Amino acid sequence: MRLAADQVATGPAGQRAVALVGTPLAAQHEAEITNAALDGRLVGTPVYVLGDAGVVTEATRRTLEFTGGTSYTGAAGSPLQPYDDLAADLVNRYRVSLPAVSGTATVQVRLTTPANAAAGP
Repeated sequence: MRLAADQVATGPAGQRAVALVGTPLAAQHEAEITNAALDGRLVGTPVYVLGDAGVVTEATRRTLEFTGGTSYTGAAGSPLQPYDDLAADLVNRYRVSLPAVSGTATVQVRLTTPANAAAGP
C-alpha cells in the first residue's frame, strides 16, 4: 500500500485508483490498508479491496468508501464477480468540476452516455 501511494501520488487526481487484490493480504494488513487509504498522498484516489466475504471489517469498508472506493467480495460460484464489479465501477466513474461563482447561481449538469453503452450498477 505504501508503494501504491508513492506511485499514484505523481498521477493527476481523478484519474488514478489503487486496488488491493487477495484475501490473505487484506486480512493480514487491515491497519495498513486503513492508514494508507487515509494517507495524504492518496487524497483524491479511490482505494478498492477485492477478496473473500468477511475479510474487510465494517470500519475498513467505511474508510474505503471515504476515499471513493469500496470492497468487493466473491461468492463460491462466481470468483470473478469482484473483478467485474470493480471494472463496472471504474468505467462508470465521472468527475464533474465547476468554477466557483460569487453570489447565487443556477447550474444545470446533464450527463449522457452513448446508446450502446452498458448500463451501470
